[in-house]
Amino acid sequence: MGYINVATTDSLTGSIASDCHMDIYNYNDLLITADPDSDNIQYAYGSSIKLMSAISDDKLDIIIADSYGIGHADDLDYLTNPADFLSEMAPELLKKYEPYFVYNIDGRPYAIDVSSISPFKEANYTAPVYLGIIASDNNRNNAIVKLLYTLIKK
Repeated sequence: MGYINVATTDSLTGSIASDCHMDIYNYNDLLITADPDSDNIQYAYGSSIKLMSAISDDKLDIIIADSYGIGHADDLDYLTNPADFLSEMAPELLKKYEPYFVYNIDGRPYAIDVSSISPFKEANYTAPVYLGIIASDNNRNNAIVKLLYTLIKK
């Protein structure tokens, strides 16, 4: 299962879902904030619980979000290193995706910038869009690999 936390159309969500045979949910209303003084802290807390529940229940495989959302997921150690994932699951894709890796301050990749990759490129987002792979032993790795193959070939 994947969560998309950027504004998108049903056709974009459906296209991604059919390409990888994964349930994709458009939760562009998830509010992710670390500011306890925020006016929307209860809503942010509820969004955080929804995300944590899906992860702890081993139902979430990927997150597609803006820089703040994907950075927050990395800060909470929700994401796996995409280089490690690809090295193990699809080494032939590693060189193709390496230029798109997003690195944290420790120099470790934690997400893939999919902004210039179809179908996200055609969506004309005004800010970068990132794909993060959830760190889990129970990921549907074949579906994630299929999605990554499909995206890089479009």
